[in-house]
Amino acid sequence: MKKTIIIISVILALVAIRQLALRWMFEANNNYVEVCVDYKQLLGISIKNNYKIDYLLDRVKAIGITSVVLEEETVDSLNERGKIIYFTKPEIEKYKLLGLVSSEAPLLPETAVFKSKIFQAHNKGKAG
Repeated sequence: MKKTIIIISVILALVAIRQLALRWMFEANNNYVEVCVDYKQLLGISIKNNYKIDYLLDRVKAIGITSVVLEEETVDSLNERGKIIYFTKPEIEKYKLLGLVSSEAPLLPETAVFKSKIFQAHNKGKAG
């Protein structure tokens, strides 16, 4: 029993040493730091201080900023910004009940209507 515990301990120690060596080799070559700035914050600063965003991007690049972080586009964010109109099932039913939308209208629950021709073309390319 004691011999089994010693063998298992040695095996675990060897595995741990191997993992530490792999991590050390990886980290030894990783000598760079990426400095990022949030685009939304830059945009806010540019609007607040009446700077052009291109000028501000050039300035942050000059001081060593290497990347700009962009927020992902979601259906909710596009809807909030007015780029699409998103209809949920309760909204469609409400509009049909009020007579704002024909009962024969081809609106299905969770429908998004794109305002931009670019979005429409992109969406058609994905579907077809």
